[in-house]
Amino acid sequence: MDKKQLSEIDICEKFISPAIVRAGWSIHDQVFREYPLRVGRVTVRGNKSHRDQSTVLRADYALFYKSNIPIAVVEVKDNNKSISATPIPLPSYAEQSRIVNRVNELRRACSELRTSIMASAALAEKASLSLITQGS
Repeated sequence: MDKKQLSEIDICEKFISPAIVRAGWSIHDQVFREYPLRVGRVTVRGNKSHRDQSTVLRADYALFYKSNIPIAVVEVKDNNKSISATPIPLPSYAEQSRIVNRVNELRRACSELRTSIMASAALAEKASLSLITQGS
């Protein structure tokens, strides 16, 4: 089989989808084809509007850990295109900044929680020792 002759859809059906299934992904619950990443531009003329379908950004596959937790996108190209022709969808700088700030907040909260748990464990140990010495 000459892979150069295969279309993008053929590559998805013959190689990508089976590989995703072999990797343990549920094709029914966790894998979505042609998943929209950006809704696209809306053009307004007078009192009529329409979405410019050429500006809708879609991933060939979106992989979800759970129904509302996307974790990866897969972009497929036929063998006649260079890897540099593949768009890499990224959130806007503002969204990236918001994500980094939220991750930092969560890391601080985890650190505070870890410190609190360790202090509680030390206090419980001290209380246990106190009860043991009082009982003897």
